[in-house]
Amino acid sequence: MEVPKKCCIFVLRNKTLKYTTMKKIILLYMLILVQVILYAQENNYIPFVEEGKVWNMRYQNDEGYLYPDYEYSYYIEGDTLVSGINCKKLYTYNENDDGLAEYKMALYETEKNVYFIPSGSTESYILYDFHIPEGTSAVVSDPIHPEWELEMRNNKNGMTKTNGISRHCLFVNRVYDSFEDFPSGWWIEGIGSELGPLNTWGFGATGNSRYFLNCEVNGETVFNRTDFIDTGEEEYYPEGTKWTEIRLDTLKYNSWYSKVGEDWVPNFETIEYRVQGECTAWDEVFKKVYSNGPEWTDSLAFLLLESRQNVEMTVIADGYALLPGVAYQFNWSVGKGIYYRDILESNSTGEYPIYLFFGVINEIKEGDFGGVRPLKYVDLDGKAPDNTYEYWDWGFTDARGGRIIQGIGITEWNDGECLFGPPNPYYALYGWTSGYKDRHYRSMLVHFERNNEVLYDVWPKREIPSGITIKDVQSANQGIIFDLQGRRVSNPKKGIYIKEGRKVLVK
Repeated sequence: MEVPKKCCIFVLRNKTLKYTTMKKIILLYMLILVQVILYAQENNYIPFVEEGKVWNMRYQNDEGYLYPDYEYSYYIEGDTLVSGINCKKLYTYNENDDGLAEYKMALYETEKNVYFIPSGSTESYILYDFHIPEGTSAVVSDPIHPEWELEMRNNKNGMTKTNGISRHCLFVNRVYDSFEDFPSGWWIEGIGSELGPLNTWGFGATGNSRYFLNCEVNGETVFNRTDFIDTGEEEYYPEGTKWTEIRLDTLKYNSWYSKVGEDWVPNFETIEYRVQGECTAWDEVFKKVYSNGPEWTDSLAFLLLESRQNVEMTVIADGYALLPGVAYQFNWSVGKGIYYRDILESNSTGEYPIYLFFGVINEIKEGDFGGVRPLKYVDLDGKAPDNTYEYWDWGFTDARGGRIIQGIGITEWNDGECLFGPPNPYYALYGWTSGYKDRHYRSMLVHFERNNEVLYDVWPKREIPSGITIKDVQSANQGIIFDLQGRRVSNPKKGIYIKEGRKVLVK
C-alpha cells in the first residue's frame, strides 16, 4: 500500500531524517514570518506629505532666554501642479505678520523620499530620504538654500511611539569631507526632523532660538516633541550620580601632596558634586548639579542636558539659563573627532558654532579604573580632524587632549573644574576678566559613582616632583589646615585635622 506523501513525515523510521525534515519546515516558516514582518514594516510607512498636517513652532528672543517671543506654524493645504508633478502646498503662518500666511514650497514624496520645490522654482530637491539603510548615506538639500547639498549618514535606526503611533526613526550625522562629527539628530517618519519639518540638517533652517512643539493632522495631535524619544540608551548622569574632584593651585604648589616628616600632606582642595533635581530651560528638561567645596555648601553649580549620547551644560546667570555648551559626545568610533563648545563662545557667536577639539579617536581602549567593572576610554591628542574649516578650531590652545572615560568625561583639566571644565562654567558666570588671574588651577577626577556603584576611583600618586625639596613643600604648607580627607579648612570646628604635616586636635 502506498503511503500518501503528505503523511510521510509521520511514518519515517529514521529519527535523524525525521528531525531534519521538521527542522527544515520550522526554518521555512520562520523565513516566511520574517518576510511578512519586513513586508508589513515596508508597507506601513507613514507619509510626510499629508493634507491638513501642521507643525507648531516657537521662536524665543535671544535677549530673554526663558520667555517665548511668539509662536508660528508650518502647514500643508491644497494641491498644485509643478513641472507635471502633483504636489501639496506648504505654508508658514505667524500671527505677528499681519496674520498672513506665506507660501514656502511645494512638497511631494515617492518611495520614502520627500522632495520640495521652492516657491518660484520648477526644480525639485530632496529634503528627506527615509529609507537610508543603517551605515549608509544619502545626499539631501537645505530647504532655505537648495543649492547647498550635504551627505547624511544613517548611524542608527530606532522606533518611537507617541499617542499609540509607532514611527521608524533614523539618527543621522552630517558628513563633510568624510568628517562625521556633527549630529543632525533624529529624522522621524511622517514628521521630519525632531527640530522641525524644514530642519533637515539639524541647524540653520530653524536656528538656535526656534523650537519644534508638536505636529497635528486635521486638529489631532499625532506627535509631541516633549514625548520624544526612548532609544534605550544609557543615562550617564541619572539622579543621585556623584563624583569628587580635586584641584591644585599651581601658583603655590607643584605636586598634589607634600611630604612633611613622615606624613604626606595634601596640597589640593576637594570638591564634591551630585545630580539632584530637574528644571526646564530652552524647552528642555535639564538636570541640576550641586557642589560642596572648601568654602561653600549645596551650591547650584550648573545644569546638564543628555541627548542621544551627547552631553551639554549651562549655568544660570542673572536668572536666565545661558545657551548650553557641548561638553561630550559618547557615541564613539575610530576616526571621529571629539569636540566641546565653550558656553561663552556659544552665547556670543549664536548660530556660528566654534568647535574646540579634544582630538581624534585613533583607538578605543578598555581599562580598570578602580571601579566595579572595566571602562572604555580614549586618549586624545588635542588635534582637530583633517578637512575641517579653520574657524572650527578657533579658541584656546592649552588644556586640550587628555583621557576621556566613556559615560564619565575627562580625567584631568587645567582649570578649577575637571569633568565640566572644558565648557568653562566659571567664565560663563563671571566673564574672562573677572577672576582670571585667580584661576591658576589644575583639576583631577578622583571618584565617580552612578546608581550606587563606584565606577572610577583613582587618586594622584604621593611623590615629590624632581627639583622640589622637602624644605620647599614645608614652607608652602606653612599654617594651612586640612581635614582628614585632604580638604583645606578655613575655620576648623571640633575634630582632628592636619597642620604642617602633623595631626592636631581642635576641641
